[in-house]
Amino acid sequence: MIPVYQTRFGGLSAPREEQGNCFQASLASILELPLEEAFDCVAFDEAAEGSRFEHQPWFEALQSWLAEYGLAAIYQEVESLPVSTSYCGYHIAEVKSRTLQDGSRHAVVLLDGVLVHDPNPNSQGLTAEDFLAIYLLIPLNPATFRKK
Repeated sequence: MIPVYQTRFGGLSAPREEQGNCFQASLASILELPLEEAFDCVAFDEAAEGSRFEHQPWFEALQSWLAEYGLAAIYQEVESLPVSTSYCGYHIAEVKSRTLQDGSRHAVVLLDGVLVHDPNPNSQGLTAEDFLAIYLLIPLNPATFRKK
């Protein structure tokens, strides 16, 4: 993991090209990619009705993009930061935004359930109650991730 920081900071009411790219920066950090090479979900429509990902082609596009790296994502709601967790490896947590008050969510990087990187360079800290969901990054073929 290399720390990559977001470059856009707008909330849900900002024009699409100004909306935050913390999720993109989290992916770039975990996969050790330049920011511009990581998947950017802001480019996709988010007309959700019902479930969190209904009519959200970005999640399907994310799965296709992750498959190029031998990974997939599973989205799971959480009530707080997992403590003493069985979440092994790097994952992305979705948290309440501390800098935006418009209901926006923010993405951060976890390692084994512990916060290791906040892509917002102006981070205001997070508490266990800020955690809302986790994107579990899992290998498509676990045999390729054998201990060396």
